[in-house]
Amino acid sequence: DFGPLDTDFSGYVKSLNFFTQTSGLNPELVDRPLALSKENSNVFSSLERARLQLSTAYEIAEGKRVHLKIDYDHQPYFGTFVSTGDFRIAKRQVEERQFLDLSQTLVEDDNVFYEHRLYRASLAYESELFDLEIGRQQIPWGVGHFFTPTDLFNPFNATQIELEERDGVDAVNLT
Repeated sequence: DFGPLDTDFSGYVKSLNFFTQTSGLNPELVDRPLALSKENSNVFSSLERARLQLSTAYEIAEGKRVHLKIDYDHQPYFGTFVSTGDFRIAKRQVEERQFLDLSQTLVEDDNVFYEHRLYRASLAYESELFDLEIGRQQIPWGVGHFFTPTDLFNPFNATQIELEERDGVDAVNLT
């Protein structure tokens, strides 16, 4: 805490391993419905994530401040699941919803996919009259026990393994 500047730096490392069976679908079915799907097979996946989180706020005047939030990920995926159409479909669904591409693939090979990305990155101005936030952010649309069917910003994905992870939306939020 440096007077009007308040900074918090944290992070975590997560390992998520699972065995599953592929659906047999491939991304080409979206554009070409007659494309052949592959036979279901048993696959393994390992996701290793290192997330660094930075939150800093600067008080401009009494009741007015600027707030910067950044969540930065390094994510290698290993295993036979990476080479399946299901993995490519999941990656495509996330990429098509975003306005800005805030990720970069470092390695894309058989059984290995490694990327780094800005999971969240936003700049906010907070005052007594209004709050304005610009960037990739989570905008909760209601509260549900399992999912919220009316959530336009974070649509429910039944195949999502990490239920607490929401991709966020590139938006300007004025409250």
